[in-house]
Amino acid sequence: MAGADVLQVITKIYDGILDAQSQSEVCESVVRLAGGHMGILATHRHRPDRSVMFSKMAYNNDMASQMAYLTHFDKISPFRTLEKQARPGEVVTASHLVTADDYKRSVFYNEWARKRDHWDYVGIMLTKQPGAMAGFAILRPSSAGIVTPDEMARMKSIAPHLKRAFMVGDLLDEYRSQAHLLGRFVASAGFGAVLTTGSGRIVYANDTAEQFMRGNNGLKSEQGFIGAADFKASQRLQALVLAAARGTEDLAPGGSIILPTEAGGASLVVHVVPLSGRAAGYILDKDRPSVGLFIVDRRRGMTDRVNVFSAMFHLTPAEGRVLDALIFNEGPPQSVAQRLKISDMTARTHLKHILAKTGTHRQADLVRLFFETTIPWKDR
Repeated sequence: MAGADVLQVITKIYDGILDAQSQSEVCESVVRLAGGHMGILATHRHRPDRSVMFSKMAYNNDMASQMAYLTHFDKISPFRTLEKQARPGEVVTASHLVTADDYKRSVFYNEWARKRDHWDYVGIMLTKQPGAMAGFAILRPSSAGIVTPDEMARMKSIAPHLKRAFMVGDLLDEYRSQAHLLGRFVASAGFGAVLTTGSGRIVYANDTAEQFMRGNNGLKSEQGFIGAADFKASQRLQALVLAAARGTEDLAPGGSIILPTEAGGASLVVHVVPLSGRAAGYILDKDRPSVGLFIVDRRRGMTDRVNVFSAMFHLTPAEGRVLDALIFNEGPPQSVAQRLKISDMTARTHLKHILAKTGTHRQADLVRLFFETTIPWKDR
């Protein structure tokens, strides 16, 4: 049965997964449990010309000493052989090496380890891949002597927990990185992003969404809830959010809506999507996001988007100009003809050709296809 000191360290290991601020304390606790005076948890990549180390956490680590090790002593380190032979989750020690006369005469000991009072070594192997491995390396001072059986038992008790925490932490880092990249993409594309509860309470809104809600262009926030300036549009938006959160049978789980402004125009499109599967058991007023809203300004980067759409469906330059006028004005062919200074018959002929090339049958279907297949550019 593990002692109280071991259990305390195991608790800290799992706490450190989510609390990056406590990782230095975790590292120190593991090092002290092993009787060490220095330790580092790192990913070590071996290359033909040099080794590269990415530190995840460290205690009492001297960067100059670490660079000297990587530059000059890594290739001749007897500890490296132990690391190569160790399996993930295994604990190794250099006790049998450091007491040998050959080691005491070695360049590694006299030029690196001895100068820093590094005597025995304890290693916990965490993961291994071709050309790379991750592990926790602990160095003990000469005053601590070689590792005792009791200290090895302690390390073996925490090793599986350290390995599991490291793997979970790596996954979380990957997810955070992906979320960061997605956030950058969303921001660069000009999307507004909002996370809400099933009742429409805003949990998160990026800067673009905040600007949309302050811009008097159809979207608003009242007392922390997402809504629309138009009453009917607000009801429809709330119904979409509720449907996305609960996945009800009578309403599709998610959808899109074009928001009219108070002046009667319409530029914002809101796409409502569920963040998880069916969640009928959720308490809707609970402050946890269950719905994502992506908001697009339809007029953003319009010229580039018309050009992309025209190339996609092989529209002629004249047809592209008609498409641009249709999208911009959303009026009948007569208004397009007036804007482009062409006859009504010519405008109708171009529209007929555009519908045929895009496989649509109505002007409304064409407009919908346009906004579904083009993404706004970030203004240069």
